[in-house]
Amino acid sequence: MTHTNNPHQRDIRRHVIGVLVGLLVSAAILAFLYFRKNISLEGVAQEWHKADKRILSLTILGSLLFHVFVGADKLWRVLVCMGVQIPYRELLWVRLGAGPLRMLVPLKAGDILNVLYFWRRKGMEFGRAGGAVLFDRGLNALGAVFWFLFGLLLLPRLPVYWQVLVLAGVGAAYLVFVFCRPMQALSMRIARRVSPKLEKVARGIIGPFADFSVPRKLFFLLYGLVFQLRPLAVCCLLFRAYGAAPSLTQIFAYGSVAVLTVHIPGPPVGLGAREAAIVTLFAGLASDSTLLSVGLLMTLTVHIIPMLLGIPWVPWFLRRLVSAPRGGGAEDK
Repeated sequence: MTHTNNPHQRDIRRHVIGVLVGLLVSAAILAFLYFRKNISLEGVAQEWHKADKRILSLTILGSLLFHVFVGADKLWRVLVCMGVQIPYRELLWVRLGAGPLRMLVPLKAGDILNVLYFWRRKGMEFGRAGGAVLFDRGLNALGAVFWFLFGLLLLPRLPVYWQVLVLAGVGAAYLVFVFCRPMQALSMRIARRVSPKLEKVARGIIGPFADFSVPRKLFFLLYGLVFQLRPLAVCCLLFRAYGAAPSLTQIFAYGSVAVLTVHIPGPPVGLGAREAAIVTLFAGLASDSTLLSVGLLMTLTVHIIPMLLGIPWVPWFLRRLVSAPRGGGAEDK
């Protein structure tokens, strides 16, 4: 009788189980919405037929182009500023080819594919390649959290003077984190006490912030804010296509919650959690069937369709990844 102790096989098995569990969680959330809100598939289909297909088509196409080309440009600029020689076209193909594979593995494992490519094909140290990818992801997370706080503070429950004060405080905290090295070191120490893995993540995100010049820090910080406006714009336009008109405050506050569901452990790309957030937070703005339709279309537009677009580039990406000589520097020896 043989026992399999290969750590790689255990990791693959764990990833597969994680994906299956995540899909079950998503299905359970959607089933709960279906029965709890008494949403019928016929109602969803009727709402689809009523929707403005021109707005839907332009929203999906615009979001897709922005995600593919601007997202590639953001990561390409990060790598160039770190001294990596990589043509924009190659990085664009890497982003397209790795996208569909991210549907087959958990989010963090999907990022590893990009890290491996930069390590093997571009001679980057593994830790430095991971830092570049984490920094790019960190810009997205910072942007999403910023717009969430921005919308939250604009809700009418908070007095105006508190809104101004808290917004100024949030802005100051961002600037302190970006430019104050002692604050960055403190963040590293806190992460180290929580978990060694969390320390590696924090080091990857904070590393470029510590190394880049002040103009570059500001540039990438603003780039992340602008990039994270895409899912909010998609959310707003999808509502418009269904004849609903949420306020900008609702889009920034409640829409940002839907955006942040992608970071929830379990559901792949936030599927299920995002729909639940929209049905709950935007209740009263439209029928439950419409809200569920907006949530599902938001998941498709922001996450699923861009991943599917890259299927033709998957063979190219895998050939380049497998055939590449092992790269790296001092960390790899």
